[in-house]
Amino acid sequence: MTLSRKTAKNEALPKGWRRVKLGEFGTFYKGKGITKADLVEDGIPCLRYAEIYTKYDGIVNELSSFISPDAATKATPIQSGDIIFAASGETAAEIGKAIAFVGHYPAVAGGDTVIFRDHGQEPAYLAHMLNSVDAARQKARLGKGQSVVHIHVPELFQVEVALPPLREQRKIAETLATWDTAIEKTEALIAAKEKQFKWLLKTLISDQEGNNGWQRVRLNTVASVKTGPFGAQLHQHDYVQSNGTPIVTVEHLSERELIHKNLPLVSYHDKQRLSQYIIQEGDIVFSRVGSVDRSALVSKDEDGWLFSGRLLRVRPERDDVYSSYLNYFFHTRKFRHHMKSIAVGGTMPSINTNILSNVIVPLPSMDEQKAIASLLETWDTAIEKTKALAEQYRTQKRGLMQKLLTGKWRIQLGED
Repeated sequence: MTLSRKTAKNEALPKGWRRVKLGEFGTFYKGKGITKADLVEDGIPCLRYAEIYTKYDGIVNELSSFISPDAATKATPIQSGDIIFAASGETAAEIGKAIAFVGHYPAVAGGDTVIFRDHGQEPAYLAHMLNSVDAARQKARLGKGQSVVHIHVPELFQVEVALPPLREQRKIAETLATWDTAIEKTEALIAAKEKQFKWLLKTLISDQEGNNGWQRVRLNTVASVKTGPFGAQLHQHDYVQSNGTPIVTVEHLSERELIHKNLPLVSYHDKQRLSQYIIQEGDIVFSRVGSVDRSALVSKDEDGWLFSGRLLRVRPERDDVYSSYLNYFFHTRKFRHHMKSIAVGGTMPSINTNILSNVIVPLPSMDEQKAIASLLETWDTAIEKTKALAEQYRTQKRGLMQKLLTGKWRIQLGED
């Protein structure tokens, strides 16, 4: 099977293709029932709307949640070939995400889902088409609501899709399945490496805390802890559009590093005014509110930036403390659980300089700190490279979908 780069003239659909509204060639059913309390270890396979966002993508054969036979009688049965939409979501951009259910066994869907059936098309093709850029724009426009967005049957009825002949639909789905398989295998590899990394964190750091050769010190004896600028020191109108110094806030903390997207900027004058809040390579920034167990190591790329009032800055101040080791200690499961347990506040957990300053840090010799950090950095790098490969596959798939689902690139069908 090969692709030819034949572009459709004037963006028109190729011969044999047609653009049709969903309501013109299928039947809609509303999902119902199924609360979190209904879930059991084993029973009737079920699909909840939130799982369409968090667990599944595209083509779904195996469902991983179950409810009792009694609870299943209150839900909506689904069949192989059904297209199932998430009818509620947090943003217009994601509303109406669709999956194709292809399992051949009894299963049910819960509330806030919409089932599209009797469409007579290739389910895998339809799922890809309904998650395409064009379909997502239509659903975003048709969705209703602000804090929670909904899309109902009358709106989905109006969504238009391009339908090639059934044979070509199947070939397109087979082609995209190649990328899906590559993405799934790469994500499985990432999960395996992350699991090994967590085991190393536990084995190299958490399990060694009772080691007689390790010190146990309060953080404030080896590092300074500082809160970011208060609101009165930095306002929204202080931000500039370009040629400024980035400010790191909670939204820029990823798993172990800083995210370089959507960074607010301040002028050179404000940077000088806020100079005590500059971060430098080797600092560690902590979330002060919300997810108080999150932190990230400052690299040379962020040296000279500023940190916001929603963060705390940890700056090692002794020669026998290695920043990278300290950062990895902060990411052990034991430490993260401890931070959550000592946070103050009800609806919004928070920590302060006093709380963080008094945590106990296990400290081996500098040589051992460096050896532990070096091994963990090797794994970190391997995980990041594998994540980059998965993102490369996803980017390739998005580009391929844009070409194949619009008919700009045609698949040479050949002989079946």
